[in-house]
Amino acid sequence: MNKGYKKTSVWLSIVVLLTLLVSACSSNGNAGKQEGQSGESPAATGTSTQEAPSETASGESLEPVTLKWLVPKTFNMNKADEVFAAINKITQEKINATIDFTLVELGEYDQKVSMMLAANESFDIAFTSNWINPYIPNVAKGAYAALDDILEKYAPQTIAGTNAAVWDAIKVDGKIYATPIQQIYARQFGLMFKKELLDKYKFDYTNVKKLEDLEPYLQQIKENEPDLFPIEGVGSNIWENGLNYFGFDALVGTRTPGAVKSFGDLKAVNQYESQDFKDYVELMRSWYQKGYIQKDAATTTTNYRSQGKYAIVTDPVTKPGGDVEFSSSQAGGIPYVAHGMGDRPLTTGSIQASMNAINKNSQHPERALMFIDLLNSDPEILNLVVFGLEGLSYTKSADGKVTQKMDGAYDGVYNFFVGNVFNTFYTEGQPDGMWEETAKINMEAKPSVALGFVFNSDPVSNELAKAQAVIDQYLKALASGSVDVDKVLPEFIQKLKNAGSEAIIAELQKQLDAWAAKK
Repeated sequence: MNKGYKKTSVWLSIVVLLTLLVSACSSNGNAGKQEGQSGESPAATGTSTQEAPSETASGESLEPVTLKWLVPKTFNMNKADEVFAAINKITQEKINATIDFTLVELGEYDQKVSMMLAANESFDIAFTSNWINPYIPNVAKGAYAALDDILEKYAPQTIAGTNAAVWDAIKVDGKIYATPIQQIYARQFGLMFKKELLDKYKFDYTNVKKLEDLEPYLQQIKENEPDLFPIEGVGSNIWENGLNYFGFDALVGTRTPGAVKSFGDLKAVNQYESQDFKDYVELMRSWYQKGYIQKDAATTTTNYRSQGKYAIVTDPVTKPGGDVEFSSSQAGGIPYVAHGMGDRPLTTGSIQASMNAINKNSQHPERALMFIDLLNSDPEILNLVVFGLEGLSYTKSADGKVTQKMDGAYDGVYNFFVGNVFNTFYTEGQPDGMWEETAKINMEAKPSVALGFVFNSDPVSNELAKAQAVIDQYLKALASGSVDVDKVLPEFIQKLKNAGSEAIIAELQKQLDAWAAKK
């Protein structure tokens, strides 16, 4: 994922992601609203809200409104109120809106947003994807507002900067319920190696073609670096990050039963019943027993990445400059080196990996969409959210590249949670021209056989909910190697069947056949 970038020309493309992100860090009472808090955030009070209506460039009168934005939080933001006040000064001038920043710890984001939606709690904008705060299931629940009738008027810059094919990948039953966040769309599974260890042990990572090739190095780290974990095997992150590596295009969600092989036919499968998954969990079990994976991998929420505690971290996407970005934004400035494995398919799922949605119950959907359009087109606002204030939270070199302080004042927000990442600053070390390289990758990417297919979950919404409960119960433990595969995997698969996984696969196949017939 990207944390720092410079504005570039219109691009075409799509992510997954990861999973990969574990959150942590807390914020004090002045950092904006956090989970469980209520009332106005400092963002809403840091500057005076306009009392009189303002006008858009077209002369449309705008009454002052407050928009509640659920922001995934991964770092410390002890002086977030200063940053949010600066943002609100701009939004009040441009769209007469005050943004109420509600910070939610990333590890709790799924649960928090789900609870708010179930309770019809008021908010306006939330990040949604196929890996957290899941897009398709939430659309099926009627959680998000359909945007088709207001997109052209209130998000013209977002439309102008987005390839038309991307919108097709977001549609559910012909309607658009979110706006895409632009980043790399052609995704390849990646490994991030801690550079000082590569140098120390002279490990040639370029010879790694499959996960099993890592074992000699993992053993070396285990024997010689007792204060480190050889690989980040937390929860199901290696499995989800590596879906492309395993050849799957997940059509219902990165964690939900229902996929095809990206470069195969249109045969729907339950990936958890595949030989690929069985081989994977058996490998993870052996790594866990050998001590390559931490003992609390199934349950931890501690962000050891920022402390450089992992010799190897997995990534759902390798891209130009990605290792520098990872080092600066996720590893506390500790250098890591990237290595990609497998194909780079262009998939619907990678497009659905980063989006912004508007609550169906929003009182101001048009204004919320106007704010999203600013996040996608206004570099000043985007970089304020992502990096904070120059001097407070980052410095700039003579060539305009950013070095983040990462001292807790405002350590930032991942840009793929916010808006068009190509408008964010370059950070120190990121190579010039990487966006041209990224565009080339997207242009040359081979499309998945199911590119453009979007699953309508309505017919199996009950089964999906039941299956999700089973996945929540079993997947992290299985995928991290924390439990006996011979005992738990058959139990997991059977409980998925009891929940209705076979009905989900049958419905997916039915829709794939109908979609293929219309192509």
